Amino acid sequence: MRNAWMPLALAAALAAGCATSPNTNLVNAETKLHAAEANPAVTAHAPVSLHEAQTSVAAARSSFEKGDDEARVDHLSYLAARRVEIAEAIAERNAAQQDVKQLSKERAGVVLDARTQEAEIAREDAAIAERQAQVSALTAAALAAELSALKAEQTERGIVVTLGDVLFDVGRAELKPSALDDLNRLADLLAKEPRRAVLIEGHTDSTGTAVYNDELSRQRANAVASVLTRRGVAPARLTTRGFGESSPLASNATSAGRQQNRRVEIVVLDATIPSVSERSP
Repeated sequence: MRNAWMPLALAAALAAGCATSPNTNLVNAETKLHAAEANPAVTAHAPVSLHEAQTSVAAARSSFEKGDDEARVDHLSYLAARRVEIAEAIAERNAAQQDVKQLSKERAGVVLDARTQEAEIAREDAAIAERQAQVSALTAAALAAELSALKAEQTERGIVVTLGDVLFDVGRAELKPSALDDLNRLADLLAKEPRRAVLIEGHTDSTGTAVYNDELSRQRANAVASVLTRRGVAPARLTTRGFGESSPLASNATSAGRQQNRRVEIVVLDATIPSVSERSP
């Protein structure tokens, strides 16, 4: 039934809208979803994530059919497409984890004569080690896919999620309610990767004194850390730093540049938890 739904819904929207053109991003999200739904691995190994993707695509379709502005439809469609990619990545990761469990069971059940037992066990161990390495890589890929919904970027330092200055009032360190959705989602993702350390770095523009900016940037980083801690992220995983105005992304000579420079960057590192001595006081 769902395979027939998408083209029919699209045709109905076009007929009802007359002069309304199909939204390319929405069509792309629906196409991705159709492929994921037809993939037995996704339906078997990531049913919850697939359901979330279906809900997101339906929300984007509803927005389009209600005649919402194109920017909103584009945004919802972008998120929907990312949800589909997340479901696919998680399905692949979960399938690999299941393979490792099966290989381990087979390894434990090996009963051979003395001449062949050692070689067979070595083969089983090598197969398990190879699949475990694949699981590790797929786990990182799944995390990156989920973080992509937060517009994260993969860098040499790790996966970076940037929170813009709109999440704080001017000169204040208290997070606005609009910031909590992204941080709650990030906390949920970090819960799935409990060994990954996280850097939280505050930055400001050059308005005000350097001392004031240093303190404000630290307070904003600490505010983000507090939210993540309340959502269950272990404090030992979090390192907060305030860089003030020292690391601008753009020129402070323009308002647009200053806005880019006012930010908090959350860096999800590899599976290493920093010691207490490495964390800021």
